[in-house]
Amino acid sequence: MIRGFGGLSQTRTWSAELSRFGCIRIQDYLCRLSPQPVGSVECPPVPQDKVRTAPSSSPRSVKGALFGDWLGIAVVLFITAWLGLKFGSIYLDHYGARAQVEELQSIRSNQAETAEEVRQQLAKRLQINNLRGMLDSGQITVAERGSRVVVEMNYEVKTPLAGNISVLIEFDEQFEIGDGRGD
Repeated sequence: MIRGFGGLSQTRTWSAELSRFGCIRIQDYLCRLSPQPVGSVECPPVPQDKVRTAPSSSPRSVKGALFGDWLGIAVVLFITAWLGLKFGSIYLDHYGARAQVEELQSIRSNQAETAEEVRQQLAKRLQINNLRGMLDSGQITVAERGSRVVVEMNYEVKTPLAGNISVLIEFDEQFEIGDGRGD
């Protein structure tokens, strides 16, 4: 709110004045507020036919969003929900399997185990969470490297979007379990 420009004592808002006069420059705005000179700004006289008045608030004026606005919002929300349902399950499965491997890693970090023991433990955990296909299809591999057991999650998921458009999501993570054998 502006108060007291050039001797003007009433309070006005920028948006009301700018919409009322259609001014773009601040100099024009200040001239509209106070016809007397403000600082070094000289205000030319304004013909009465050029002065615009504020629109009346009639019952016919529309307030709020129109149908097109609501339709646009609905389309954006629909597309967001559709993409969330398409890709959400893929990421939920991956992070569910990852959480099981990390939990197995934290529990079994100091115990000597073979790759087959880790694979059986991981298979039980994935089956409980209904992710058993990940271990059987080769998306998760368990192997021994030196004195450590390494669990690799290296796989791709191809999801069709619409028509001949597909999205390829790649996952590549590696976890080491155990400090070594014979400790």
